[in-house]
Amino acid sequence: MPGSNPGRRYDKRVPAEPLHFPVVPHRTAGVNCVGCIVPEPEGDNVTLKCNECGAVVGTINAAILKALTQAISDGIMVHKFDELDAPELLTSISEECQREECERCPGIFQREDAGDQAVFCVHSCHRVPERGGRSVN
Repeated sequence: MPGSNPGRRYDKRVPAEPLHFPVVPHRTAGVNCVGCIVPEPEGDNVTLKCNECGAVVGTINAAILKALTQAISDGIMVHKFDELDAPELLTSISEECQREECERCPGIFQREDAGDQAVFCVHSCHRVPERGGRSVN
């Protein structure tokens, strides 16, 4: 039964759902190809193959690959907040931007009245232009 052996750490943590393999361009290996490496399950192993040219770049045990992808995603935390537990985000315009010294603004700063919480500067100089010249903010 999965998770019953305390010595097998990943039994509880690796979901039984399909493998979520990252997008890996084949050109990463120095190959002139526009394809991506995709996993193809073959019994206890997974073949890593290019979806464009069909080149096989490797084979790995499915359980090992699943544990590796889980270990990588353990480093990425995603949390969805509801309206009641959403964090408070403090915004203001920094003293530097107020003085029109925008190049000196750190973007994130401390304010005495905010305690130890970071305050994000929302001055217009921090807007990121979209392609086509419009702002995404």
